[in-house]
Amino acid sequence: MNSHATKRDRIVMVGLLGICLVLLSMGCSRESKVAPAPQAEQPSAVKVTVSPSGPVVLTTSEAEFDVLPSGYIQAFLRKDGKRLTLDEPGSGAAGASDYLVSGGKEVRDFSLDFSHVKISDARGKVGARGKRVEITASSTGKNARAVEETLAVEVYDDFPNLAVTTAAYKNTGSTEMKLDRVVAQHHRLNASLADPKSAPYRLWSFQGSSYDWGKDDVLEISDNFHQPNLMGAMNPNGIGGGIPVVAFWTATVGEAIGHVETLPLVLSLPVSVDKDYRVNAALTMDAATVLKPGETFATPRSFVAVYSGDFYEPLSLYSRVLQREGWRLPKPGNEDYNISWCGWGYEFNVTPAQMLGTVPKLKEFNIKWATLDDRWFDTYGDWNPRPTHFLARQSKRWWMTSTRKASWCRSGGCLSASRTGRSAPSHTRTSSRRWSGSIRTGSSSTRRASTRAWSAISPHFARRCRKYSNTTSN
Repeated sequence: MNSHATKRDRIVMVGLLGICLVLLSMGCSRESKVAPAPQAEQPSAVKVTVSPSGPVVLTTSEAEFDVLPSGYIQAFLRKDGKRLTLDEPGSGAAGASDYLVSGGKEVRDFSLDFSHVKISDARGKVGARGKRVEITASSTGKNARAVEETLAVEVYDDFPNLAVTTAAYKNTGSTEMKLDRVVAQHHRLNASLADPKSAPYRLWSFQGSSYDWGKDDVLEISDNFHQPNLMGAMNPNGIGGGIPVVAFWTATVGEAIGHVETLPLVLSLPVSVDKDYRVNAALTMDAATVLKPGETFATPRSFVAVYSGDFYEPLSLYSRVLQREGWRLPKPGNEDYNISWCGWGYEFNVTPAQMLGTVPKLKEFNIKWATLDDRWFDTYGDWNPRPTHFLARQSKRWWMTSTRKASWCRSGGCLSASRTGRSAPSHTRTSSRRWSGSIRTGSSSTRRASTRAWSAISPHFARRCRKYSNTTSN
């Protein structure tokens, strides 16, 4: 019996040993599998060429951007083997694309250091591949200041006809420096470069601001043209806002400038024709700040783009870049396609009686939406029903009608005369003649100020929107 047990034990031991060997071999086979090497990321196709005394040239499949010794960024469209441009830089320091105003004096004479250009990969929301170039410059000459400029230019493979730039100004002195205004993307345009038979100012243009009632935003430039194109605020005649882009084009080439920040910054994109009939365009922003020693002020991320076609090309490009930055375009619903009637025909002194008297006609024409327009409220910022025109009982009758209703209001800021304005931080308030969501800027970034301004008034605005359902704003 002991011999049978011993034999059985041996069989069991051999079986267990076999199972162990199988499991071990499976484990070894799994461990021996080497994970495939990650594919090397395709390098950027953007080429950067640096000349010892300038320029720095960034070349893509569709464009070329030359950073000249003056700091001017000259943009070329590469098409059919040609380099097409509208850019005609001025001579010397007057040709700088970026400069500042300090103590009422322009500081343009920045000397770029092309011997220490930094070139790196540009990776961000705009694109996974691209090139970034950084060039430092010091202020020299008659109006020299103890300030250092760092000009950064980014070009992305996904947007080969666009260059995104920013300039950072650092106070390198031992005393405070007043910063009045900054200018970016200054360009001097000449239509004759594209068509020798054309006058320098003969360009078609898109002016992105809401400049005046009924004024076209697509127009041909005249020989005495001037338009300030204020963005993010109201001008004295009550108009303001718009798309922060201005564009120019001929039959063969176009050029556009603007900014790609996702906040509604208060700035201008002025366009004017000089005495020599060249068209000047730029991005200007009131800094209204003081830089302490060692502090830095950075301009918004602006852009220059070259293209072939009309204004649709740069606006489509602008939209796609902002979507990369996080903007989401809302999908329209069925109600968005319904007819909407607006009560602005009654202007500022609209009354409930006028609005209620229109309802039967709206029903007759099967118009389902009606908007109660500007000045149904007391003050910009408080949004309470106007006591002299909209008494509680009358307002209730309006809101109880079967028509689908919307109310106009402005979400960009509040008047200093409003209760909200008196209790809000100073950077959210404006006088009765001007609107702003961001008056004061930080010492290093313009974006923080806009965020603070909106966060200060948005809770009150949101409460009003909930109280008056189906509210529209602009």
